[in-house]
Amino acid sequence: MKTSLKNILIAIVGVWSAAAWATEPAKLPKLVDLGADKCIPCKAMAPILKDLKAEYAGRMDVEFIDVWKDPKPGKAYMIKLIPT
Repeated sequence: MKTSLKNILIAIVGVWSAAAWATEPAKLPKLVDLGADKCIPCKAMAPILKDLKAEYAGRMDVEFIDVWKDPKPGKAYMIKLIPT
């Protein structure tokens, strides 16, 4: 299961980088996890994202945004459910 989820996460990296997530041009592709600290499925994905961040250090940025603390990104991309 961990490998298949990892492959899915890698596949969506292009979507996030193409969406110009940051206000300034990205130097690296970005994988942005929209979730919440109190979300159980989000916590289950955290170790996988941590592994990805370490494995792709210098080649890809992996970020977490808590949409309960900062709802702007979730609203901008019309996120209805987390984790996304």
